[in-house]
Amino acid sequence: PGRFLAAFDDGRGDVAGLGADVGLLALDGGTVALLLAGSDSGLRTGPDGAVALALAATRAFHDVRDQQGGTAWRVAELDEGPARIAARLGAAGSAAVAVPSAPGTGPAGAVAQDDGRTAVVAVVPLGRLTAAQVELLARSAVGDLQLTPWRSVVVPDLPDASAAAELSAAGLVLDPDSAWLRVTACAGRPGCARSLADVRADASAAVTAGTLPAAGARQHWAGCGRRCGRPSGQVVDVVATGQGYRIGSGT
Repeated sequence: PGRFLAAFDDGRGDVAGLGADVGLLALDGGTVALLLAGSDSGLRTGPDGAVALALAATRAFHDVRDQQGGTAWRVAELDEGPARIAARLGAAGSAAVAVPSAPGTGPAGAVAQDDGRTAVVAVVPLGRLTAAQVELLARSAVGDLQLTPWRSVVVPDLPDASAAAELSAAGLVLDPDSAWLRVTACAGRPGCARSLADVRADASAAVTAGTLPAAGARQHWAGCGRRCGRPSGQVVDVVATGQGYRIGSGT
């Protein structure tokens, strides 16, 4: 397959609603739910068995995918994919629970940690870091860096927010009101042969000029109708046609 998303949620609902192909959602201290294509499969395990269940579900996806012609990239693209995968795992299911909705955008800027230290969350425009930005992030860190599903990098465990100014000057976004938090894009030309436009360049130009369509609503720019990389939830689609862009909304 092409892209395949796994999500592990500790119960706070940060990533469970991102529509991952295979997901784990902690329901309490001893119970973990298996999510398939973003919905509860009804299958349960304890914390010690969670990784094994996620791997088994992934292998079952490959088996079902092969049975259906081997072209699907995502669980949702299979015919009755979640039900067929769950059936292959062979366990009795529990009543399904509602999966928390994912936030449309993540945080940006300085965030207070529970221990009193500071984390700086730097959003990466369209999710692509330069070598210079990577080096700066590494120098700014006191330990590990954390990557998020919202195209941002977290620099945790800092004594204060003084690193924010240099990160911002390097082109990373720390303003939670910035339009960059609401704009995503696929690879586009020249990285993808399917793409009908250099969507990343066009989206960047629109952000810079303040001319985003749909009044700057949360939007995804795509080079073809496949709309690779589209985030979950309510999003305006800006899809290249070869003669321009078609704009529409959906989920």
